[in-house]
Amino acid sequence: LYKNMDDDEVYACRVLERQLFSAWCRWLCYPARNEKSEEASKQNFIGVVQMVEKALSAKPGPFFLEDFSVADTVFIPYVERMNASLFYYKGFTLRDPEQFPNLSRWFDAIETRDVYL
Repeated sequence: LYKNMDDDEVYACRVLERQLFSAWCRWLCYPARNEKSEEASKQNFIGVVQMVEKALSAKPGPFFLEDFSVADTVFIPYVERMNASLFYYKGFTLRDPEQFPNLSRWFDAIETRDVYL
């Protein structure tokens, strides 16, 4: 794969993935005490997704780095799970090309990989 786990760019992506995972867990797994708390957790998650959007937009292609890399493989299992669980439990569409165009483009690009299917 392009670059390794110790590369600085990959490390930055790994940190971002952990932030995304944490925001997802807080929204999905911890019951909200009221509507305000629920909305705050949702907005926190969306804020981190916007950080993912920014990271994906920093490169010319659809991946986190210049080419498909270990950084992408770090995200794949969790983002797939987030996409399915948030739709099922919260009615939230993560793979929304209008709201999250770069993440949607990333999903599309990942699905073209032979090793993914």
